[in-house]
Amino acid sequence: MQSVLSNLPKQIPVPDMEMPFKLKMDSLSINGGDIPNGLGWIVLVLGLGAALLPYVATAMDAHTRRLLTLVCLGAGAVVLLYVLTQNFRFASMGIILVLAGYALEFLGTVKDADAKT
Repeated sequence: MQSVLSNLPKQIPVPDMEMPFKLKMDSLSINGGDIPNGLGWIVLVLGLGAALLPYVATAMDAHTRRLLTLVCLGAGAVVLLYVLTQNFRFASMGIILVLAGYALEFLGTVKDADAKT
């Protein structure tokens, strides 16, 4: 039985045809495996949420929006510091850029709060 199955592809004639068109398949690869448990994605989503909140929640009053932005930034900063303390090899260029983005977003939120009071 095994010899019959192994010889089966040799026994079936397959015509040699060329396709009239070529399919070029590009692929997109997103690697997030360096930081375990999806913590890097959590930091990124919290940072993006804090940055997009003033544009998405326009009907929300300024104090609540500012408070929610600071909560998002604080939670993301805690997760980011946890990741950095677990293994310092995670401190690649992406983490450094996220840390700089968090600092700038925090300063912008605080400065915006000072300007409105």
